[in-house]
Amino acid sequence: MNQNQREKRLVRQQVMLTDSEIDQLKDWQFENRVPSMAAAIRELLRIGLTHASDLDLGDNFTN
Repeated sequence: MNQNQREKRLVRQQVMLTDSEIDQLKDWQFENRVPSMAAAIRELLRIGLTHASDLDLGDNFTN
């Protein structure tokens, strides 16, 4: 059991996504057999945070 599984989830965060982002998320969820959309988002967030320092993101941020 990792640290994220032991911690209680106390914060709820609303995120607005485009239809294409939802489609990509659902595809990733299905391909990786993730049981829920929330679990898929948490896993992708964990992956992104783990590897963020390896990437040169520059000014690639959008609203």
